[in-house]
Amino acid sequence: MDSLYQKSVKPRPRFEWTSKFIYRPLAHLIVVPLSKTRVTPEMVVMFHTVLGLHAVSLIPQGQTWWPALLMQVKSVLDGADGQLARATGQTSETGRYLDTNMDFVVNTALFVAIGAQSGEWFQAFLGWVLLALIGTTDFQWEAAHQRSRGNTFRAAPEQKGDNPVILGLMRGFYNVVFGPQDRLIRAWNDGRFKAITRKARPDQLKDAELIYHTPRLLDFSMNMGLATQFLVAGVFIALGQPLWYVYALYVQAALLLLLQVYRERITLQFLKNS
Repeated sequence: MDSLYQKSVKPRPRFEWTSKFIYRPLAHLIVVPLSKTRVTPEMVVMFHTVLGLHAVSLIPQGQTWWPALLMQVKSVLDGADGQLARATGQTSETGRYLDTNMDFVVNTALFVAIGAQSGEWFQAFLGWVLLALIGTTDFQWEAAHQRSRGNTFRAAPEQKGDNPVILGLMRGFYNVVFGPQDRLIRAWNDGRFKAITRKARPDQLKDAELIYHTPRLLDFSMNMGLATQFLVAGVFIALGQPLWYVYALYVQAALLLLLQVYRERITLQFLKNS
């Protein structure tokens, strides 16, 4: 694999199968020519945001294959913006906030479209909430896994000098939309660990923390990332049943709860046997 590709890949403790084997290689085909132009990652973000909004707007019209296909193109470009930023040394704090915020805008539009197409507005709302919580859980579990091992979770941006007004707006939007759920999931994550280790000896705590933040969790949670979500949603949209994607989110949420039970059990088992 060429050095530009290696440089463009975000280091993570586990990987998302769809991203690694489908979207990331396809994105690289776009990154190579773009890296030789003046196109910035932020431009790519705005383009795939408009494309995503157009794709989901076709769902209430009864279209199937076309919006499903455009959503996969959106996913490819969603990977390309980050890969382009890393490959060309253009990572920035503004860019990170912009990408996350625009994904939220498209995700929200997707569930509005599902509600409009199916008439099941409450189900669509629940799907919107579940997708946000699943994404935040994935983010927080990976962050906690890295912290427990003394690793850097996110590398510092390579570019400085962000426009303070734009950065402030992007950060403010993120804090309003994602801040509460970030704090909720992290508090739950840390709170459960403290609850099950309250009687542990001091010499057990470090190993217990490593076991609690087992990478086995990430093998599942990281495969609930946005690339996989859009692939699953695309399949159901192509079948003319976009509401089924909401049901798929119920299954994912149940799996995360089972994983929480699993991590607590193996941690308690370690404390009992050590």
